[in-house]
Amino acid sequence: MKRLHLRILQALLPLIILAAAGFIALTMYWNRPPVETLAPVVTPPGVRVHEVALTDAPLTVMSQGTVRPRTESQLVSEIDGRVIWVAPSFVEGGFFEADDVLVRIDPFDYEQQLVSARSQLAQARLRLAEEEAEAEVAQREWETLGRGDPRELALRKPQLDDARAAVAAAEAGVERAVRDLQRAEIIAPYAGRMRAKNVDIGQYVRRGDSVATVYAVDFAEIRLPLPDDELAYLDLPLSYRGVEQQAQPQVTLRATFAGQTHSWNGRIVRTESEIDSVSRMVHAVAEVADPYAQGANPDRPPLAVGMYVEAEISGRTARGVAVLPREALRGRDRMLVVTPDDRLEFRTVDVLRTSAESAIVETGLVAGELVVVSPLDAPTDGMLVQLAAADPALLARRNGAAMDARPASSADPSADGAAPVAVTAPDRAEPATGAAAPTAAPAAAPAAPAEGSDQESARVEALPQWLEAILDETPPAGANGRPARNERASASAREAPSVDRSVDPGEVAARAETVPAAPRDTARDRRRAAASISALSVLPFDDLSSGREAGLDVDLGVVITEAVTARLAALPGVGVIAGGDDAMWVVGGGIQRIGSMLRVTARLTDARNGAVISAVKVDGTVEALADLQERVADAMADSVRDALASEAGRASGGGADAAAPRRDGGQA
Repeated sequence: MKRLHLRILQALLPLIILAAAGFIALTMYWNRPPVETLAPVVTPPGVRVHEVALTDAPLTVMSQGTVRPRTESQLVSEIDGRVIWVAPSFVEGGFFEADDVLVRIDPFDYEQQLVSARSQLAQARLRLAEEEAEAEVAQREWETLGRGDPRELALRKPQLDDARAAVAAAEAGVERAVRDLQRAEIIAPYAGRMRAKNVDIGQYVRRGDSVATVYAVDFAEIRLPLPDDELAYLDLPLSYRGVEQQAQPQVTLRATFAGQTHSWNGRIVRTESEIDSVSRMVHAVAEVADPYAQGANPDRPPLAVGMYVEAEISGRTARGVAVLPREALRGRDRMLVVTPDDRLEFRTVDVLRTSAESAIVETGLVAGELVVVSPLDAPTDGMLVQLAAADPALLARRNGAAMDARPASSADPSADGAAPVAVTAPDRAEPATGAAAPTAAPAAAPAAPAEGSDQESARVEALPQWLEAILDETPPAGANGRPARNERASASAREAPSVDRSVDPGEVAARAETVPAAPRDTARDRRRAAASISALSVLPFDDLSSGREAGLDVDLGVVITEAVTARLAALPGVGVIAGGDDAMWVVGGGIQRIGSMLRVTARLTDARNGAVISAVKVDGTVEALADLQERVADAMADSVRDALASEAGRASGGGADAAAPRRDGGQA
């Protein structure tokens, strides 16, 4: 019997365990704590900005070249002979001064030639003296015995001229012998440096043979090529005929030596005689004085011949321009400017010139404006942003300007003709109690129109018929006659932390007047709420790829905008208006193209508070442009339907849980 009971217990034990587990699971499910539903918070993207400041910017032009000597010579032998001595500096790279003896050639033969020349000179002078004496004797004899005019031969004048010529020739021979003897020493023509030597001791050289190649060290030159579009920024000496003194721009040369960058100062002294026929460049010549001087920095190397340098030429000064980081330029001539209400604005500017680090803008910007310098994914005109890592002084100035402009914007809300409605803003989540709001001046609140006033009747009658589609159902009433509330949403709203924001004084007064009164659920109020949420504006989609420049026959922005507008206009309960000032919702976006691939980013934005209700990204191709249009239009239509249902639920008393707007940022 015990064995039977044991078997029954073994069979029932798994069932008992399963039943207990199920009971525990059901108990936990029934007693689970309520899940709090919090409305998603949309944070605008942060951007880094640069404040525009108009200033005078000196323009510079960059170039490069190789150092070369201004004066270079080849030393040649003027006599024949054997090299018997060379100077210690007669080596490649050796320095020498002017008039230093560099090479000596064997002078023996030229010393003998000098002795022979002097001997011939003495003989010629002796003969000249003899001829002068004989000519004097002949002259006396003719004067004593002769009759008539004497002949020149009788007076020995030809013999005297020949003797004088022989003396002159002998003197020239002596000078030649002395000169040849002096040429046995090759002397440096200037202070310089040895580039190459071609002879050495014991080598026989002939007249005209190259002995060495040397160059002067007083000046160094750098040949700098300049493109045509850079010439407008410089005052170059263009070498006009008959003009001696012209502008000589300063130039800074930089070179890397032994892992360190060094600099030298020079000037542009001239331009070359012709423009390069192949590259169409003008070559300017920079000159540096005393390139081998040590200078104040003992670690700086000399500006040696053959060194490759980068040149920064000082040019003209641009007046009243904005110098911005290179990252601020988007495309060739567009920038993103942050407006005073923290929204993006595309701006076309006139760029004077750009470099790897900066862009100089001539026109299109105003001093004090903020230009975005950080990258953004598909920015659109009017997109809400927030400043990131901004200068505290800049933020203080912007806040001060906003406070100065606030009294002008906080005018009486009834001035624009809109009738105030006694409803609590959804984002406040305030409980409806019978207590009056403290510290509110009743006189400051705008007076609401009477229930049966002509103004209210005219506003109701002016509503279009398509608004009746969202007003067919009357929202269910609670036990106290008010619209039913979702208790969980109400509890979440009460427990949610308050948001610190600026409140207009007129708005506080209006709440003080309207909160004590019981909200009325009339058709007129629901019509007004429906009318306020149904106006929608479609902004042009910004084609960031410039469709025409990309080889397309159509404007991508116009095509997508027309497709979205047509699709949204066909929705019931939606009115598409032309301007964006009176719209409650705004649809906009941008288009990016990479090759044949397209990406469309579309956003549905609440114009009342700038919050992005929904954002979608749709990918496609240029070949399937029609399909891409349809998918973008369908995606935005779904977003508008969801938002319309959410707003209708709020207007009918659905609370915060009634079809919350999507902020998915999904991709199709």
